[in-house]
Amino acid sequence: MLTKKYTIVFFSIVFILLSCESKNGSADKYSGLVSIDTVLIEPGGQLVMAADNMFLSGFSNDLSKLYHYDTKNGEIEVIDLDLLKLEKKLKVAQEGPDGVGTVSWFDYWNDSLFVFYNFAQLGFLNHDMKKVRSIDLRNSSLIKMVLGEGFGFRNSFSLLNSANKVLVPVESFDNDFLHLAFIDFESEGVKIIKNSRLEKVNDYKVRHIQGNSYRSIIQPIGILSWDNKVYIFNKANNDIFQFLPESKELLSVNVGLGQIPSGKSKYYRLETESIEEFESQFFAMQEEIGFQKLVIDRESGNFYRIAERKVVAAFEDAPAKWDVFLLKYDPEFKLLAEVKILDRQPLEGYKSDYFVKDGMVWLRININDELAFIRIKVT
Repeated sequence: MLTKKYTIVFFSIVFILLSCESKNGSADKYSGLVSIDTVLIEPGGQLVMAADNMFLSGFSNDLSKLYHYDTKNGEIEVIDLDLLKLEKKLKVAQEGPDGVGTVSWFDYWNDSLFVFYNFAQLGFLNHDMKKVRSIDLRNSSLIKMVLGEGFGFRNSFSLLNSANKVLVPVESFDNDFLHLAFIDFESEGVKIIKNSRLEKVNDYKVRHIQGNSYRSIIQPIGILSWDNKVYIFNKANNDIFQFLPESKELLSVNVGLGQIPSGKSKYYRLETESIEEFESQFFAMQEEIGFQKLVIDRESGNFYRIAERKVVAAFEDAPAKWDVFLLKYDPEFKLLAEVKILDRQPLEGYKSDYFVKDGMVWLRININDELAFIRIKVT
């Protein structure tokens, strides 16, 4: 239950749900009916680091538990999403035989294994926090034989129906997306999956070069895997692909269109030594539509995605303002609803941390340094 104290803070966030009427006043066919509430996670007197971000998180199969890896303290926060409380924290070794190192990707697989990636290895820990297996991706002769040298893995692995089968985006050392790789460590096979439409994410890479160092803004490749269905997406546009694990095929999905565009109006690829030119190109790209991750309602099979675009640039102490939309699709990606949830408002950081449970989209927010969720139901 949200107390009065927190309710006041919540309304100060100015999270606005609109009726999504068209300019002529008629109702939008994709507006939907929207209900909203907010729930606060009981921390039990402890600091819950997931309040700041949920980038390194996984879920139980029934979505009753959220597992968040806290890199600062080397702990897994176990959050009961039914009882809305922090259940416990599990200490994870950083070094030694059970150590996970500096973690850049994390997941909880099949209600049985905690999986960590540390830029070199995939480490698998059981519920006792003992390492039961590790895969050396950097020095694997199998991977080097097929992929060669001069590549790296992006931080969006997906373990499929076996912990021995991994799907992962592969990039060059200068951050260009190359292809997907399906790696089967049991049969010692690697399959390269190329797709020219997916490679278009490279058209939105902005790179600042300064001597021997550089900084790149890239469009991440994401993977959604559930119930033997695997979907590939990116943040530059709303192109979605389905990967078929048996045939190793990548199929384009026909995604329903609403009023917002499905991608940017032009390409933005740039390499420059000018920091001013780099920033100008990046800010211009933000003014076009961009997309966050694709998520699924595990009960209905419906899909959800957040899209946003900057409508007012930051000026002096005033933050930039954004329009943010929530998109809902049926299992065949027919558009069911397109709801504007922020209208010319500052972003509060929750737009990238969300999931679907109980038929509602749960968006993470931080209220007075405590973990809370705005829950949106669209019918």
